[in-house]
Amino acid sequence: MTNKIIYTVFLLLIVAVLLAAPRAHAQSSCLYIVSFNVTPTSGPAYITVAITGLPEGHEVYLHWGIEPYPQGPWSSVTDTLMTWNGTSYVATIGPFQPGTWVAWVFHDATTNTWINYQCVPFWNWNVDVNPPNQAIHGPMFTQMAQY
Repeated sequence: MTNKIIYTVFLLLIVAVLLAAPRAHAQSSCLYIVSFNVTPTSGPAYITVAITGLPEGHEVYLHWGIEPYPQGPWSSVTDTLMTWNGTSYVATIGPFQPGTWVAWVFHDATTNTWINYQCVPFWNWNVDVNPPNQAIHGPMFTQMAQY
């Protein structure tokens, strides 16, 4: 009877390790560099978003929406086809009024892969466009996602 319990526990541990392994592998293979640029740095502005780490020739979309606050519910959801510039996929969206929260993720339609912030499902990039009464620290922001 004791051997049956030990055998069952051993099999359950093996199953648990096998189920956990794909998640660890998927996170470690997530290698993208995402940057965005808000211009101009005052008043209504455009956001240019770039993602590096996808091969040339893919159909990549910037999937974006307006939020009432960071990580809030999206409204006015749009898919914008990105263009290849020789090193990255790029899209420019806007103009947005100051104080507008814009969020985005990427969809590689070629592989049907969603690319989220830090490769975590349902996380997205957020930017408050030229927030009123805020100091500007520079026009280019980069989030390097190497997990």
